Amino acid sequence: MMDIGLSNRDKQTILSILVDFPSISKVFIFGSRAKGNFGSGSDIDLAIMDEHISMKDLFQLRSKLEDSNLPYFVDIVHYPSIKSQQLKNHINRVGKIFYQMAQ
Repeated sequence: MMDIGLSNRDKQTILSILVDFPSISKVFIFGSRAKGNFGSGSDIDLAIMDEHISMKDLFQLRSKLEDSNLPYFVDIVHYPSIKSQQLKNHINRVGKIFYQMAQ
């Protein structure tokens, strides 16, 4: 995986939470961590790419990430629900696959 400024432990923490959600099969990381211009306190921007994920699952995902021992704020967006074409273009341009469910 590209350098996104996260320790292996922090990556594993996020991945172990993501695998608990069968409705999530693909997640992109975007923003400064994907571009490589992150700082030590930069948040983690994740885009859930799946069309069919419930609002309940998104809420629980946010909750689990907030309750984890991660030293960063994790911002979750649901890609299919994004209204801003500018944000979608940014994710399409700089986003990198962070998690993909095993087939």
